[in-house]
Amino acid sequence: NNLFETLIIKNVLMPSAVMVKKESFIKAGMFDESFKTCGDYEMWLRMAALNMKFRYLPEPLTFYRYHGENTSRKTEVMHHDRIRAIKKTFSIDTLKPEHKKLERISLANVYMFGAHTYFSIKNYNEFLSNSEKALSYSLTVMNLKFMKRYIRSLIYKWIKKNSSNAAAV
Repeated sequence: NNLFETLIIKNVLMPSAVMVKKESFIKAGMFDESFKTCGDYEMWLRMAALNMKFRYLPEPLTFYRYHGENTSRKTEVMHHDRIRAIKKTFSIDTLKPEHKKLERISLANVYMFGAHTYFSIKNYNEFLSNSEKALSYSLTVMNLKFMKRYIRSLIYKWIKKNSSNAAAV
């Protein structure tokens, strides 16, 4: 099936396990080498926007090893490239009107994903900033997990502010 609606919410394709026909790469315009990360994601989005079909094989085709030097651990670069990939996709002139309607929820999701990533590395200011951006696009991304993290981040920010004020006195 076409994965556009799935991919604009989350990249579900592992690049090391993807096989693509050469003609499909050429039709989609090849990889955008300006992306430091997420170049594969941006390509899959373009291919889906062109209504290309994707097939799924249920058996594992590869193993992925996580370590400290993985590109996927570069939180800020990944987050900014993910946002750029989404925005670039929605700027495609030939994008179907029914896909264009998904832009706000897509941006809300990408900012919320980034917010949760920043929370997990204890960067509460960036969590709050990305949360506010996500909510400005759509309130539907709000859930109980988010609300707990939002309140905790506000408390951490308040404690840090007040502890630095107390140290100054």
